[in-house]
Amino acid sequence: KYTGKFDDVTVTGFYSFGRDKDMAPGEVPGDAKSGRQWGLGVNYDAGPFAFGVAYDSLNNPSPIDMMIGSVLADRKLNYNNSGSDKTARRIAVGTSYTLGSVKFFLGYRNLKTDFSAQTFVPPGMPVPPGIVPYLVNFDLGYKSNLYWGGVKWQATPETILTAAVHHSQNKTKGAGEVDYVSRPNVTSYVLAADYKLSKRTDIYTNLSYMKNRSQANGWGTNWGVNAGEQTMIAKSQTGLQVGLRHRF
Repeated sequence: KYTGKFDDVTVTGFYSFGRDKDMAPGEVPGDAKSGRQWGLGVNYDAGPFAFGVAYDSLNNPSPIDMMIGSVLADRKLNYNNSGSDKTARRIAVGTSYTLGSVKFFLGYRNLKTDFSAQTFVPPGMPVPPGIVPYLVNFDLGYKSNLYWGGVKWQATPETILTAAVHHSQNKTKGAGEVDYVSRPNVTSYVLAADYKLSKRTDIYTNLSYMKNRSQANGWGTNWGVNAGEQTMIAKSQTGLQVGLRHRF
């Protein structure tokens, strides 16, 4: 990893032979691209204005079964037949502006994958037309546009209040489909508060509402308010979190 600071500009870059030891360990004999990940970023921060852009690319791990939650959330994708030439690529831009004790922020992230996948549809879940339950190659690509914006207010020296909205537009391309097809979108709304008890200890709380959607053909999202959690198809969820944090 490299980090260089040049006045108001910070440049970062990284290269990994394997993303992690479990899902994309890399360093596979005869396949140097398996699980490889690299990225670049530039950030400008001067006075009240800040702007940043970042790009990263992840090669598919070819020799192992990579199980992850799909973006359609009611299925599990198994990328064991895709090959390490297939990649997931992301580019993100973000900006913020501080006006007194208030900071406004906006961001955008584009994700595109060309993984060939298999889908497992659990019993009882709705199955889209043309999809055979339990095991079938269907997902030849995925695109996602994620937008977010919000405001952060330093209400008192000890108190920070934040409100934010995130919206994800999703598209997939399946077997026999020439172009990407729009899938249900997801929107989340977040309110957060942080109160400092001391220099290293604070109390925090997050209130989040996740709005899932469905389509007439049976496709639906079931994203949870916490990463890794799921709801029933097209069912929304509200979550409240309260915690005490101490920094060592």
